[in-house]
Amino acid sequence: TAEYDAATIYAKMEDYKKSIAAMESLRRSRPGNQFSADIVRKLAALYEQDKQYAKAAEEFLAIGRTDAKQDTQREATMKSGKLFNKAGEQAKSLAVYREFIDRFPQPVDEVIEVMSDVAQVYKDNNNRREYYAMLKKIIVADSKAGAARSNRTKLLAAKATIGIAT
Repeated sequence: TAEYDAATIYAKMEDYKKSIAAMESLRRSRPGNQFSADIVRKLAALYEQDKQYAKAAEEFLAIGRTDAKQDTQREATMKSGKLFNKAGEQAKSLAVYREFIDRFPQPVDEVIEVMSDVAQVYKDNNNRREYYAMLKKIIVADSKAGAARSNRTKLLAAKATIGIAT
C-alpha cells in the first residue's frame, strides 16, 4: 500500500518518471496485488503524460482486452491504436485497428470511420490487396447498417465504391 500511495503522490506532483518507476516496481515485485487493475490504468495515463506513447498504447490495449465493461474495452482499444500511431508504430496501430473493427462492430458509424482510416493507410503504403479488401468491408458494413446508416456512412461507402471502380 505504501508503494502504491507513493506512486500516486508522485503522479499528483506530476513527477511522472518517479511515479512510473514506483508503479512498475510494484507490479514486478508483487504481481496480482490488490492494485493490479488500477496500476494498468494509472500506467497507461502516466506513460501518455510522459510521452511514452508505445508503452501507453500497450497498457491501453491490456485494458481493452480485460476490462469488464465493453464501452471501456472499445474506448481503450481505440486509444491504443491512436497511441501506437502517434508513437510511429504503424504496423501495431493497424493491427489494433483491425482488432477494433472485428471486436466492436457497433456503433457502425465509428467502425466505418476506422475502416476508412485503415483503408487510407493501406492506399498510402501501396498495399492494394488490403486497400481493396477494406473498401469492400466498408461497403458491406454500410449496406448492413439498416437504421444506423447516416449521411456520413453513406458518403464513406460511396467513396469506397469509387475507390474500387478506379
